[in-house]
Amino acid sequence: MGKLIWSQWARLIALTAGVFETIGGIFGLFYRISTFEPVT
Repeated sequence: MGKLIWSQWARLIALTAGVFETIGGIFGLFYRISTFEPVT
């Protein structure tokens, strides 16, 4: 039972990390695009 709970926790943590990584990547991409426009 304990191993099953730990497995679910590990999966939840991995899923959450993946979501945060994706969101971070998108925000980083937008930030890079916004700072890339030439200053006139």
